[in-house]
Amino acid sequence: MITEEQRQIEVAGRHGPEVVGYVIDRATSCLRMYSMTIDPLRKVARQLGYAITTHGSLVKDIDLLAIPWTEDAVEAEVLAAAVIEIIRAADENEFAIVDRDCPRPKPHGRRCWSIHFTGGGFFDFGVMPRGAG
Repeated sequence: MITEEQRQIEVAGRHGPEVVGYVIDRATSCLRMYSMTIDPLRKVARQLGYAITTHGSLVKDIDLLAIPWTEDAVEAEVLAAAVIEIIRAADENEFAIVDRDCPRPKPHGRRCWSIHFTGGGFFDFGVMPRGAG
């Protein structure tokens, strides 16, 4: 957590110290959730035929990408449902809300789910298509 002194730092051109506090709190929330979920997420992905990797800064969100790894990799929706349950179980309020427009289509056939958790952060969970070879 941040100290009150850190929270009072003003960012030029912003709306005051509450902006800095919010950004730091959100980054802390993302890092905490990432550290609690990455191993269980990788384990369930492996069981369902996928490998999971991360990218991005882990500041405002947690970017994950699932890549089909075995011939018997499950449908993307099955993997996404398992990921959502792990996030919900790790959340202090059992909170995991998925954006209504999910899954969203992305370049190269990737599909993406945005999964929000307590603290203002969210997982941006992309799944590459199966059988692209």
